[in-house]
Amino acid sequence: MKTFTKALAAQAAIGLYVMATGFASAQPGGSPLSDHSLSPLESPTPAAYHARTHQLFVGTLDGDVRKVADSETERPRDAGRIHRSPGNAILRIRLDARRERLWILDVGNVHVYDLARNRLVRSIALPNWFYADEGSKCLPDLQLDRHGAAFVSDNIQPKLWRIDADRFSVRERSVRLDSQRSVDAGFSALAISEGGVMFAAIAAPGSLWRIDTGSFRAEKIQLSAPIHGACAMETLGGVRSRDLVVFVLTSGRARFDIRRIDMTPGKTAAYIGTVAPGSVVAPASLLAWRGAIHLASDGAATASSQRVQTDKTPLP
Repeated sequence: MKTFTKALAAQAAIGLYVMATGFASAQPGGSPLSDHSLSPLESPTPAAYHARTHQLFVGTLDGDVRKVADSETERPRDAGRIHRSPGNAILRIRLDARRERLWILDVGNVHVYDLARNRLVRSIALPNWFYADEGSKCLPDLQLDRHGAAFVSDNIQPKLWRIDADRFSVRERSVRLDSQRSVDAGFSALAISEGGVMFAAIAAPGSLWRIDTGSFRAEKIQLSAPIHGACAMETLGGVRSRDLVVFVLTSGRARFDIRRIDMTPGKTAAYIGTVAPGSVVAPASLLAWRGAIHLASDGAATASSQRVQTDKTPLP
């Protein structure tokens, strides 16, 4: 991909970098985890990619969700606005490619679009949902499970809002933490595996939790290092694969690191590996499709597609 139209401005100029399940080569000038702080934090780019139709959906700084059409034969072009946020804030975008639906989280509401018919299906208000727009907190998150249901967090309280895929009914549920019950923060990043396992991160303490979405109980996962500033997560594996890998985008000092967390059964702690330390200039976002993790990163006025070299060295 090369140059985007001027209408998308800098944030919508997204580059997609394909990253395989192993380590990616570290870039020069990478910073270690200890260099990260929660002040200030950069926010992930709200983005979703439709691989079959070659469409990229991007949340812009002025509160639009815009569609970028791409193909192997044409230059990317702005294909128009999908949604305008009443609060001028697009927090997260998720794509349900099987049902041709685009889910958009803005402040206090979730909007669902039917992409096949190009129309708004439903807007759902989130009861008792809170959002702190400050530099020391990551944004709330939105994730979809394999049945098409949406789960939404806020960044103030450990709660989840589940939105049914068919009736669009919403249920507010408090999540019971098995430790650190006094944590006064919400989940900054959510990930749901192919097998339906949910993971949730809390950015300030850098903790990771496995959540049972039936009972809404959360088990803290022992990590080899905290994941401070965890602002986005995606998973690979979990159905056919014995191992489950969680990729985390951590924010700090206007740059992102990409962390790889090995969830191999039988290990006493989940190992934190560095995929790309300090090499991703904010804003950026993680995307997942076709069994791979993709990185959407700011390309100023251009965007390019490039495969990141991987390191096949196994984790300890």
